[in-house]
Amino acid sequence: MKSDSLDSMALYSVPSKEARFVGKSLHELPMPAAIIDVAALTRNCDRIVRAADEMGFEFRPHVGAHKTTELTRLQMGRDIEGTPEKTLAVSNIADLEGLISFLKSYEKNEPTADIFYDSPLPQSQVPRLIAVQGELGASALSILVDHKDQLLALKGFTDAGLPWPRLFIKLGITHSSNGAGVGAQSDELKDLLDVITDAEKTQSQVLLRGFYYRGSANYDEDTGTKVLESLLEDIVNAVKAARFTRTATGQLKRPFILSVGNTPAANSIRTALSGGNADLTLAATSIRGVLAIANGEGLRVELCAAAYPFLDTLQLCLNMSSPKGSGPCRDLPCSDIALTVLTEVTGIYPSPHRDTVAVAVGTTILGHEADKFYEAYGMLTGWNIRGQKHVADTSRDGDRWWNYSKARECGIFSRDKGSGELVVGQRVRIVPGQGSQVGRELGRYFVVDSERKGKEDEVVDIWVRWKSW
Repeated sequence: MKSDSLDSMALYSVPSKEARFVGKSLHELPMPAAIIDVAALTRNCDRIVRAADEMGFEFRPHVGAHKTTELTRLQMGRDIEGTPEKTLAVSNIADLEGLISFLKSYEKNEPTADIFYDSPLPQSQVPRLIAVQGELGASALSILVDHKDQLLALKGFTDAGLPWPRLFIKLGITHSSNGAGVGAQSDELKDLLDVITDAEKTQSQVLLRGFYYRGSANYDEDTGTKVLESLLEDIVNAVKAARFTRTATGQLKRPFILSVGNTPAANSIRTALSGGNADLTLAATSIRGVLAIANGEGLRVELCAAAYPFLDTLQLCLNMSSPKGSGPCRDLPCSDIALTVLTEVTGIYPSPHRDTVAVAVGTTILGHEADKFYEAYGMLTGWNIRGQKHVADTSRDGDRWWNYSKARECGIFSRDKGSGELVVGQRVRIVPGQGSQVGRELGRYFVVDSERKGKEDEVVDIWVRWKSW
């Protein structure tokens, strides 16, 4: 099925691949540039999938942080030919449109697409969603609903002779009176269930697929333990909603999918499983117990996450072992840093007790949210400093440069007096505060591979983001 609505991406300026830079050194690239280390990226993707499986979750990667087909492939696994479903999440129609050619490219075994659109659907975008469903197949899409009036827009599918997408109900944040969504056992949920049940009879198909809960486990928490405790609460609320629905509809054995979690939760699970933190381990044990109960009741629980492949400073600092100012912390896992920003030093400001430099990018590219440990907006790596060559050579606390400035266009990095001098014009690489912000501003990723010994700084590919809404 072809639709002019799929041409909406032509309204937006999409950067070219710039293949002429493949084979070039990072010292030859235009700046600023988003740099991806595909070796670290692949490790991060694989570890989260394994961690989710070890905990007892199914896993649904979200493409919204990067918006590229190449990274989508890595999120789904290195070899998906035998995979029964291509399970992904998106947050806008353009993400779906960007995935069409990729999802249709698998000829062997033809795994079934399973895409969850996890934001309330704008009614004006229904024609575009119909076009996507026509391309990917009737069973490919699930969408989010949290109000009965949202179902009115889906009559457009009936008019087009297509079945409706399957539905996830968005549950409210902890309680029905706090935030978007409906309460897990509320009158609003009961009213919505009545409308969906009537629609299922009309459509002659099962529409309600499960429940979506992105309640408390987010970047507002300052430790991984708190994130996992919040995730546990989200799972419990989703189970309550499923039980309430079974009772309200009289379908006591009806299977549901419970979709929970995000990047902080995924990385905290990964850290918990690595051992060494008793509080994290205890929280993970509690989650395992609830998952076992849910699975025993015929409920599948999936963990969804987006920005985990990058390992930005928000993620790096989430599970630090001591608060800011209380003494040295354990080393950051710098070998897993997969995304950096290539830029240059523009100013140097020496002082007796603290080194300060300016660089040519600020929070517009690095992200507007500070990490909870250093309260900074990005970290300078050891690359091209002190004779070091790699991002993972970032030194311990005393020599680390952190951006404490909220300035949008110019970062101001400082540190306690340390070793190694910077000069104006020197190229540097920065770990951003928010990895998703980098690609949003720069449009393409220059890819290197740290496992190519002696050629770690050579561009091996360029990934272009799809850009629309």
